Amino acid sequence: MNLNRKPPLDAIGQFISHSEYQTLKTGFATRFPDATPAVFLPKQAILDCIKTYPGLSGISFRYGLADVNDPLSRKIILVPCEHTMTATAGPDLVLLKDGYVSDNGEKVKGDQLWQLLGNHVERVYNGRFHEVLSKVHRGYFWGIQRISALLAQEGCDGVIFNFGYNAAHPFACKRNQQVLEAVDAGRQSLNVFMEYGQCSPPCDIDPGDGGGGGVDGTGCLVKELMGRYGQKSTEQQLNVLRTFRDDYMLEQPDGYALYEMYYFASRPIIRAIAALPEKEQIYGSLYNNELQQALDLLNKGAFDQVLNLYKRTMAKLMQTYILETESVIC
Repeated sequence: MNLNRKPPLDAIGQFISHSEYQTLKTGFATRFPDATPAVFLPKQAILDCIKTYPGLSGISFRYGLADVNDPLSRKIILVPCEHTMTATAGPDLVLLKDGYVSDNGEKVKGDQLWQLLGNHVERVYNGRFHEVLSKVHRGYFWGIQRISALLAQEGCDGVIFNFGYNAAHPFACKRNQQVLEAVDAGRQSLNVFMEYGQCSPPCDIDPGDGGGGGVDGTGCLVKELMGRYGQKSTEQQLNVLRTFRDDYMLEQPDGYALYEMYYFASRPIIRAIAALPEKEQIYGSLYNNELQQALDLLNKGAFDQVLNLYKRTMAKLMQTYILETESVIC
């Protein structure tokens, strides 16, 4: 396979040798000795994920932590992805009102989902391997063709999601390399391993922008609004909002969960609105009302009011254009 040429989304992934798998596994254990090295995923859990969204391009295996203070409380959440409209874009996450299958087969949704995702990002961002917040690894994507081929191996009863690390890779963003390992009913390896998925957010050197920019290429609704209606002060206003996010929201008890909620849902909201004939009126209303109100409150230092406005706005957008949410963290 020519790894310099991006394959179709549903074909992303490649079988690798046992020696390459072992090198990646050992590299991770050396680099991150206190972290969970692998998570078992029953075959049925993956099949249940596939059933939730017909025609998916693949699955994004998202990282979560049940306890931000416990690196061994790792969770994997299976998020189906759509095909995108262009050949260069990455997979688009699908928002499901009924939630997502996790590694133990249970569904996670709403506040529980945002908290799991936020805990992972918070621990990595504030850990000893300090990263730029937007570059924290949030998951790994493989195409449905490759996943199906792995599950079709004789005797396969599940897969082990192995965290891998390749210290020798010349690009730092490419050093996190995860491996899916087919196992039997006794969780014994079938010696079939798959790598060369796509990390989330995508590496800077990957073709395309990974699906629209922002964290994990999910896009940014505020930037969409600013790009349409912003004036010369757009960058200054964006900096005011970033300061609120970094210096106030992230310091709140559920700050990282709220951060992850925004970037998880933002691009699906943009896609949903863009498909409507009244999209200009919707975008204009959001810019002239909610966004301008937030900026006015920030200029007055009313950070708590801005946070409440943000929660209400996100809940309204998801309920109106995407899904029926049980709640947004309050």
